[in-house]
Amino acid sequence: MVCFNRNAALELRRRLFDLVGADARGVQVQTYHGLAMRLTGHSYAARAEDGGDLSLDAVIPEAVRLLTRTLLEVGRYQDAIEAARRFEQRHPGDAGVANVLGEALWRTGDLDGAEQAFERAAAQGTLIGLPLIRLVTWLNQAGVAVP
Repeated sequence: MVCFNRNAALELRRRLFDLVGADARGVQVQTYHGLAMRLTGHSYAARAEDGGDLSLDAVIPEAVRLLTRTLLEVGRYQDAIEAARRFEQRHPGDAGVANVLGEALWRTGDLDGAEQAFERAAAQGTLIGLPLIRLVTWLNQAGVAVP
């Protein structure tokens, strides 16, 4: 179960225990923030120790990058495209998500969309996870002149 804050998580755990007893221990109750930390393999203690940002604003982009990359890797291109586009609407300028979007669009045959996504990633100063040589090759195959 996912809830908005720690107090709600504690209340849900208590109510579950009242309803089903010890079986409630088998149900995970987390906040959105806690779930994002778990998905990205981070812990509060480790982040605090190394001075990392513990805010939800810092963790959610990492979780979305991980999700979209995973969807892409398992061949769920439309799901990757949808997740990346939703994230870009709320948080424009994330090069990692733009890269995944570009690759997913390219794999579905939308070369114009892929080019635009890769350009957004390049404008952020990085092409994470996609070697530049592959980008140039794909654009050349699509008939786009690369200087």
